[in-house]
Amino acid sequence: MNIHTIKNPFATPQGRPITQGGLGMSTCWFSGGRLACSVADHGGIETLKFFGDQTSGRQGLFASSFRSAYPRIFRPQLLVGKKVYTLGIGDGALHPSGWTGRLSLPEEGITAEIALVCSNAALIQAARILKNPKKRKIGLRLMHRDHTAVEHDGRTWSPWKAHGGTMTCKVTDMLAGKSGKDEVVYEEDRQQYQMSYADEAEPHVTRIGVVGDRAVTMWNRHSLRAFVTEPTACNHVAIAVIFGKTEADFRAEKKRLSGKVSAAAWAETDEWAKMERQAPCAEGLPEVAASFVKQAPALFRALTPKDQPGGWRSNFDAYWIWGWDNLFQAHTLLLAGGMDATREMLELFERTAHPEWGIAHAFDQRMRLRLSQLPSTQGFFSLVAWHHWALTGDLATVRRHWPFISNWLKTAKAQPKRDGLFVGLSMYPDYPQAVGQNGNDMAAMDNSVAYQALRAIEQMADALEDAAVAEDARRMAEACRTGFRKRLWDGKRGYWFDSLDADTLEPRPSYPTYAMFWSSPFAGELIHDRARTAAFMEKNHRCPGGLRMLPIWDPGFNDDGNQLGQHYPPTGDATYLRLMAETGRQDRLREWLGWLETSWRQNTVPEGTTLEAENDGPLRPDNPGGKQFFSIKTWYEGLVGGILGLSFDCGGLTASAGLDGPLHWKGIPAYGRKWSIKVVGKGAHVSKIEVGGTTWKGTCKVPLPKRGSTAIVIHRTAKAPAHPVLRSADGAEALASETSPGKLTLKISAPTRVLLRFRCAGKPKVTIGGESVSVDWHKADQHAEVWLPGSSEDVEVVVSQE
Repeated sequence: MNIHTIKNPFATPQGRPITQGGLGMSTCWFSGGRLACSVADHGGIETLKFFGDQTSGRQGLFASSFRSAYPRIFRPQLLVGKKVYTLGIGDGALHPSGWTGRLSLPEEGITAEIALVCSNAALIQAARILKNPKKRKIGLRLMHRDHTAVEHDGRTWSPWKAHGGTMTCKVTDMLAGKSGKDEVVYEEDRQQYQMSYADEAEPHVTRIGVVGDRAVTMWNRHSLRAFVTEPTACNHVAIAVIFGKTEADFRAEKKRLSGKVSAAAWAETDEWAKMERQAPCAEGLPEVAASFVKQAPALFRALTPKDQPGGWRSNFDAYWIWGWDNLFQAHTLLLAGGMDATREMLELFERTAHPEWGIAHAFDQRMRLRLSQLPSTQGFFSLVAWHHWALTGDLATVRRHWPFISNWLKTAKAQPKRDGLFVGLSMYPDYPQAVGQNGNDMAAMDNSVAYQALRAIEQMADALEDAAVAEDARRMAEACRTGFRKRLWDGKRGYWFDSLDADTLEPRPSYPTYAMFWSSPFAGELIHDRARTAAFMEKNHRCPGGLRMLPIWDPGFNDDGNQLGQHYPPTGDATYLRLMAETGRQDRLREWLGWLETSWRQNTVPEGTTLEAENDGPLRPDNPGGKQFFSIKTWYEGLVGGILGLSFDCGGLTASAGLDGPLHWKGIPAYGRKWSIKVVGKGAHVSKIEVGGTTWKGTCKVPLPKRGSTAIVIHRTAKAPAHPVLRSADGAEALASETSPGKLTLKISAPTRVLLRFRCAGKPKVTIGGESVSVDWHKADQHAEVWLPGSSEDVEVVVSQE
């Protein structure tokens, strides 16, 4: 099967990327849980990794050069009688966990479907015969060269041995220089605890085997080996390379697949098709973006080790399970359909937490805390709990984790603060010293996360009737919000400082995209000048192909702090897109879809692109064919929150500005139902929202009914309404709305304190329950904010504009 230049209609109607005449990109990574492999443009496997019992950095077991076709790993050859046909990737379809395609051998009269399947602990290569009128006997063999085995200091490989129709070998890693006891190191420059364990000095064994639908034999020719199932009359043939982190795991995988490899391969491909049918789908988006939406649930599944529910490997090729990579934007797992995902994540992170240091920033391969999370950003856990409750209505899970969440609040109360802001080194970038931090800092990113966590805890505490915790969270959140707006905002530039010196309050003159981590709707409560913030990001962060982490003139730009010269690390996309949408920058929204398209056409979801790659020819990611977990989630949040303009909370749906319609997103799961949401019309304003036959005017916040139609239609217009509009009320439920020129009357259920945000053409007057209240009015944005106290009774809110 020769490799030719790819032709590109991009995807099947189901959204699966296709290949024509070859892979169509330099490299593509596949993953199935603990196993990952990359395929090169010549159609052969170039790298094979297994995330088993080894220590970090030793997952690579087999590797070749994608620049050469010579050392391809486990290259499949179809045996037809006495003839040999070497298989590659030709016309077919890519999936996050593998590839399927058609093979035609006219001279043999054979048509077959072939597959490469990367499952949790097995690499399967299979052929299913569709036509064989000449009754040819069919076999399979995998060609392998010994020198592709990866060597490390302290690593040994056993010889391959035959055992009951299976070939097996072992890889043993020994680490030199270990003390033989558990050690705790407090890293002053990172303000984190790091653990190393005595058993790292013990042998770490990876078991490898080759099994088939029938007995596998092996022949040798110098360093070349072939694992063979001899031709026989059959309509399917498959061989799997299996891996085990323990003897018991290896035996279980061997038992699962021996004699049943083909059945397992096609069962896996059937599961791919089922996931695509059930995935939410987006109409009105460019073809490539719509393909990403359909593939997102499979991308998440591909990163899930089957024996670690609640944990996701942090990318397709290099990383094991990391803390904030998992917790950040975790609600997108729910929006893509994984309704158990956040519940399992909460259980995993609480179960593995250190009694003193809290949740893990990084785990070792045995799921023990390797590096602790920084205290303020441990609030990510509370945000996951809030999102779980908001999207599923499952308060029981929140109650189960409430002691753990309350304990974080107690710890947070004791943390150093100034002006309500948490003091300490920022979690991000990897080396915050590169942007001037010294450990005595008030960092924007950390405080944006901490504020959102405090607001989430406040609402959950009210729902659980824990008045003491609710009051503590309320007081701390208000102080943090006031300090954030007063101290971290640079009024001259119209953007946030990266950090301040906690003693002198001297600002560090860096302005990163990640200053605001949009991890929940509460992030919007920290932004008080959307127009200027949007203008700054558009002018200083935007560049060809993505967003820069820092402006090019920033003193930290291109410094050694997790690639501060990097562009398009998607962590800033959620904030950027919402600001572009709310300020009417439609061209920027369409441009962002182009950035997504550039990467996804290469089957890539980037961690970022470095300055060096940018200056080295056409734009391309640093890791072609790789998929970064937090970037997948950020893209999905960007599409739902920034392009479609939606957010969900325990009081229903909020429709904000987004890409001009028509858009139609089908199958979004929330509140135990799947919703069909259409956006029609063009413009920055919402004229009305139809929910299950009920029409709402004057409010962008609408309830989601528990029964009846799941159809929602959002009508957008360029014409500003003649009355105030409720833009958001996160935590409240709108029960009724009525509009007249210059006036809006609402009936609201708000069991917890809620920030009401209004769009008003003139300075408004607001009454709550007939009593006048103070209003925070921002004339430039025509934006008004009012705090609505929590109440067990429904309240009437009247807004009149001048």
